[in-house]
Amino acid sequence: MQRNHPVTVFESTPFDNGVLSHQAIQELQGLETQTFFVKDNTEHIDDKDKYVFSSFGSKKTVCWRYVGVIRTSDGSVIEILPKIYRNHDEKKDSARKLLCRMLKRSGLLTYRTAKSASLAAGGHTLLEIFVHAFLSEVQRLSVHGLQNDYIKHEENRCNKKGRINFTQQVRANAAAAHKLYCTYDDYCPNCIENALLCSALWKITRITASLANKRLAKQLLVFFDGVSTIPNVENRHFDQCRTGRLMKRYELALSFARFILLIPPTLQCGAQNSVAILFDMATVFEKTVEKTLQQSEQLTNFKAQKSITWFSGLASPRPDYQFETTEKIVADAKWKFLESNKLSKNDQYQIFSYMQATRSKQGAILYPSISEHPTERSFNSKIEGCNGTISLVPFFLEKLSVNFSVMNMKNSDF
Repeated sequence: MQRNHPVTVFESTPFDNGVLSHQAIQELQGLETQTFFVKDNTEHIDDKDKYVFSSFGSKKTVCWRYVGVIRTSDGSVIEILPKIYRNHDEKKDSARKLLCRMLKRSGLLTYRTAKSASLAAGGHTLLEIFVHAFLSEVQRLSVHGLQNDYIKHEENRCNKKGRINFTQQVRANAAAAHKLYCTYDDYCPNCIENALLCSALWKITRITASLANKRLAKQLLVFFDGVSTIPNVENRHFDQCRTGRLMKRYELALSFARFILLIPPTLQCGAQNSVAILFDMATVFEKTVEKTLQQSEQLTNFKAQKSITWFSGLASPRPDYQFETTEKIVADAKWKFLESNKLSKNDQYQIFSYMQATRSKQGAILYPSISEHPTERSFNSKIEGCNGTISLVPFFLEKLSVNFSVMNMKNSDF
């Protein structure tokens, strides 16, 4: 049963199984994190929470931690939006737009054209936004011309071209002296990179519900005349792609093609029309905060995910961020809601151990906020001989900015 309209749900929020077909629910609950890619060629593997979806009671399903879009084999489209707006169902467009901005700021997904960003505010699904971003990149490539490569050919010809393969000549042309079995290189656009892009364009013509996207995909296929497609795309095909100065302009388009072409194992039934583009929201938030802090001119000695000295024989911890303003600060980003202005014990112990290991007197826990009056609190140490402060610092999602004024620093806003 194919759904005419996409189903929009929020991360960490249960939804009724009745909004999807039984087949789609089974496929969702079988999706594993090992099948998805977060950035470039890096696979995101999470053995602790293996499955993206899980049952919530007997009649509901919930998606933990992941956001993005999935198209199942029966044609159902499910988009998962950040949980920060889960109590504001009327703000789905705002949640969709926020996710696109965070993906762009974090560098986990990049698009160049302004129209791709504006699609997020126009009620379009994430699938159509990703598809349009890919099409825009391919369109940019086609304007400047596709990259050619030398492709090896072996052919039984009536005239000589390249070199004669004498072994095959004896086998194939013993009774046909007028034929020549030749091996030659042809400089043409039928290379692995263009084949992947062409395969992605053909798939888009089947999966997109947007007439504009479908029309643009068909128009772009004209530029790929003579380029073959790959029936079953695998990781090894992307591993064969060339790197270097000439192929730099292909990187973004190929990263989109990876999302579109690589199919989760649980969606093999009707796999040619299935898509899964998912991101770990905790990673998205951490990277967004990281890029925001890196852009600040008021921070010095900024380090992200830098290992610190620890006990011998034990794995070294890595705080999310270390930097200096008027004094040394260690900080950690948490994609979670703060209830009753309280920190969980695990978060308290974690940031305190970071402060001790880095000899920092200031520790900060950054959390997402869409409120105009977010929670800002500082907790001073009462431990004898251990002066320090742990602060709750909101990260404003609307502006993608952070304010450390709660820590009473001279340079408070950046």
